[in-house]
Amino acid sequence: MSTYTKKSLFFKLSGYGLIICVALMPLADFFTIYARSIESATFERASLIYRTAIVIFACVICSITAKKNKTHLLKFFVLFQMIIWTYPIINQQIDISSTSESSLLLLKFYVIFLFFHGFSAILKYGIITNHQLSKIIAFLIYTYSLAILIGAIFGLSLLRYYDTERWGVKGIIISGNEASGVLIVSLAWALLQFSRAKNKALLPVVIVAILLSGTKSAVIGMSLLLAGYYISRGGVSNIIKMCLAATAIVFFSTFCYLYFPVVQEAVLSSMNYFEYQYYNFANQSWITLALSGRDIKLGTVYNQIINNYPIALIFGGFPIGNYSTEMDFFDLLALSGLLGLSIYTYYWLKLWKSQAIPNKFENKFRRAFVFSFITLGFLGGHMFYSAVTAPLLAALAISFRDNTQA
Repeated sequence: MSTYTKKSLFFKLSGYGLIICVALMPLADFFTIYARSIESATFERASLIYRTAIVIFACVICSITAKKNKTHLLKFFVLFQMIIWTYPIINQQIDISSTSESSLLLLKFYVIFLFFHGFSAILKYGIITNHQLSKIIAFLIYTYSLAILIGAIFGLSLLRYYDTERWGVKGIIISGNEASGVLIVSLAWALLQFSRAKNKALLPVVIVAILLSGTKSAVIGMSLLLAGYYISRGGVSNIIKMCLAATAIVFFSTFCYLYFPVVQEAVLSSMNYFEYQYYNFANQSWITLALSGRDIKLGTVYNQIINNYPIALIFGGFPIGNYSTEMDFFDLLALSGLLGLSIYTYYWLKLWKSQAIPNKFENKFRRAFVFSFITLGFLGGHMFYSAVTAPLLAALAISFRDNTQA
């Protein structure tokens, strides 16, 4: 058997492995939240092994198909990983736990590139078609969104986000912050498919899931994306549609509040929660309340960087594995400095560059999504470094690229 044939077989097996693992992501996520609820280390380790398998399959695909002159991003990633592991040696503060978590966090930032190039490769070589990939992504979005709906309807504590009385349902996603990222990308995907007259039933399901999630970032992201969608359409009629859509959401929310006691209870408990947080933990600061205390974390982390390791502002390497700002851009800045942040942003934006003659509406909507996503990543966390969001985000970038309708 020739080397080429061996590589082809290995490539196909890895491609099928990646697709199967991505399609089964909800199952792995369910096992993760179930494992944490019963405090079972065995189940949780199984989920980690599953996540590792996805990354390995994607790495194999990328390594087989990557051209030697296009591996600069990989080299930068390795460089910044080395810097992270060098920090404790220079400062004589060996903390394997924090350094390992920081290293893993940086990997989560870069995993989007693995999925993008992995999906692009298996599409190019015919292991899967665009239609089949779209079906898988729609299945994932339906599953994650319906899990939130089921959790809200049946009041399942396993699927709730908050341990307090505050309202919030995350479904089968490990945390509310990650749920926000998944829902925002899901909404962008649903709006894109809606505009193409495909899978129109997906859009209302995602919108309801966002409203039931109870997270500030998801609701803000939905507002930005819906506004971006209708503005991208252009014309007076679409501005009117935007106003009607906003009115419909407000009307639906008001109707639910007035006629469903469970909704009233959820709203009142959330208001009581925020009032308590405002007076007891936010130091009566609306900014601290809105950012869930991330501004305090930001000050703590960057005071340590400036006082103890200021060179990290340029080259990175500061360990934030055990205590991060939970604001994506500031966490990435601490990990890889201005140099790494600039390189990452450049390559991330390249994912959204159209290689075909763009549909005018989709070109504008793509920009609206990128703006909304970056805004949320600047103010919050788990947008750019979410293992659950990454494959959906990669598929969305590919879907924008592949449409060539005039």
